Amino acid sequence: MGKPNHHLQPRERPDRHPRLTVPSLTATAPTQQQFLAQQSCPNPNWTPTIPGGITLSSFTYTVSLTGFSGPYLTITGNDP
Repeated sequence: MGKPNHHLQPRERPDRHPRLTVPSLTATAPTQQQFLAQQSCPNPNWTPTIPGGITLSSFTYTVSLTGFSGPYLTITGNDP
């Protein structure tokens, strides 16, 4: 007879495979009036304008954890 064949079954180890739950976030872009109200110039003859309006062209979302030197997760996107 050969040696007994013992198979080890994997166990769920929450202490080794923790889950990080990040709540969803939403952001609203400022209106054109709000954006223009934040602009300034030392030239009193200057008038701020935005030809074509405001359009989101990219975003970056990062998750940072206390005690670590950089972001744990970074998600970026670009407008095609």
